[in-house]
Amino acid sequence: MEKSRYLQRLEEIMAELEQRKEILDRFRDRRPGYIEGYTDALSDMDFKIRVIKTLVEKIETGEPGHEA
Repeated sequence: MEKSRYLQRLEEIMAELEQRKEILDRFRDRRPGYIEGYTDALSDMDFKIRVIKTLVEKIETGEPGHEA
């Protein structure tokens, strides 16, 4: 099954975030307060994007969710 454009874009965004985290890890010791806060924010965004990706996959496959 071909991935939707939404899933493809989410994967691109996740890859970009991972690259930014790797770059920031190199400078962590130089500016610890700023870099750690920024890295934490990127990690939080990464988590939220993974949740969105899971939800999009479930919607596209027709997997039933939890009823309120």
